[in-house]
Amino acid sequence: MNKAEFLASPDVVNFIDWLSTDLSSRTFHLDISSSRFVPSGLKTTVTGVENILSNYRWHTYWLDTRTNEKIASSDWDSTKKSLSRLSKWLNDAVNSGDQKQTFDASLAVLKWGGVSGASRLMRQLYENNKLIAYLKTVKDLLAVNSDASQSLTSITSKNILKFDSGLTKIHALHENDGSPIYDSRVAAAISLLYQLYRETAPSSVKSSLSFPCGSARGDQLRNPGDLGFKKSRAFYYEIAAHEWAQTQLQLGWIFSDLLQKNPMLFQKEGDLAARAHALEASLFVIGYDLRCFNVKAKSNPAKTKSTKEKSGNFGLVPTSHPFGKVIREFVRIRLQGNGEANAEIASLMFPNDQFKASTAKSYLFPLSRTEFDLFDASVDSLKLLISNSYSWLELEFDLEGFTPQDERKYVCLQDAWLVGYMNRNFSNQNHKLLLINSRLCGTENAANTIRTVGKDVGIFFNLLNEKGFPTAYFDKFFCHDMKELVSGLMQSARMH
Repeated sequence: MNKAEFLASPDVVNFIDWLSTDLSSRTFHLDISSSRFVPSGLKTTVTGVENILSNYRWHTYWLDTRTNEKIASSDWDSTKKSLSRLSKWLNDAVNSGDQKQTFDASLAVLKWGGVSGASRLMRQLYENNKLIAYLKTVKDLLAVNSDASQSLTSITSKNILKFDSGLTKIHALHENDGSPIYDSRVAAAISLLYQLYRETAPSSVKSSLSFPCGSARGDQLRNPGDLGFKKSRAFYYEIAAHEWAQTQLQLGWIFSDLLQKNPMLFQKEGDLAARAHALEASLFVIGYDLRCFNVKAKSNPAKTKSTKEKSGNFGLVPTSHPFGKVIREFVRIRLQGNGEANAEIASLMFPNDQFKASTAKSYLFPLSRTEFDLFDASVDSLKLLISNSYSWLELEFDLEGFTPQDERKYVCLQDAWLVGYMNRNFSNQNHKLLLINSRLCGTENAANTIRTVGKDVGIFFNLLNEKGFPTAYFDKFFCHDMKELVSGLMQSARMH
């Protein structure tokens, strides 16, 4: 399906017409918690999507290695300037054939976005002198205003090696023609907007769109299913990388057509690409928590209780597993040339033990894309993981230490931090009650899982000693602001 065919679909036509009217009149009740990205939080009511921009908040920075200049941004005006400079650096580097500058600019994009998962792929491509070629290939595939021959089916698992919340930012800034960043917040907003439109669509117009979503790190709702609407498929678990990329292109087409049909929408932002990024930024703000829509599904007005409300504020209860034992067994199998797929790994692990299928599956938790993403790791990377686990961890985070992310990722590492922090600061208190009263979990069993897995992870990476107390590596790795977790623990400690 090419762009013209996609935009001619009755469902797409009706959705764009609905957006053109609805976005300007809908009221949003923003309630964004304080974090390192939004230090003071944000609570306000806004009518009209254009008025969201004045409430854009993303407190971050990146380093321009060409000048050693720190580029900071927080509101929409400073973010526009920052992203314009980043986009130009990335495109200039690619166009000049400079692999090192392309790599540095890509990492700077990730730094701006507060994500790190894509750095491994960027590094592998750079070290094999293939980074520029790959970015050029994906740029052609995701071009919003490409020629008529471009089609969704051209985007396949063969040409999209990986896609995540970091890569969508790199590709969008490299595209430079209005291709939207399709992360969990933008996804949440457009997915709910589509479900609201579908409630008004004529029965004769069949649903043809699907907007997959991600999970938030906190207790925010980012899937329409949490509000009683049809549940969207989940990033990482229920869609393939190339399907995520396809959705980014589809949304780019929708934005382009919508803004051309409604020339007044974000008119002050400039050309079509700039207006598209302004619309994307507005969806990013309202997608923080879908409760801001203040809506319930007509077909199911009783809101579905989210899993995060059951487990605590930050979704930090992992699937129970013996971390170090699982990692070593996984690497053993992979170095033998086996276990290319999840199901195969689960069946090969610990052949002498009699595990239930559910137990074997639970052991895949730390290998997943939202944890350590080990299925994509090279043999050399896996060897380093075993021989020098802390060095491996440093490389995964670009030698900059751990940064709490906006999505639910790296649960294992945050649990390791919790164990070390509690042992250092609350050695005489009941750690299970601390975790429960700070809403990091809901039960003693969940608290025990956090403590057991966290300690095992910390020991494996030399972040904790055998008693679970921080090593020198602990402070070196967890060197950024963890105040969201600290605040909850401190409040819980004062209760006793």
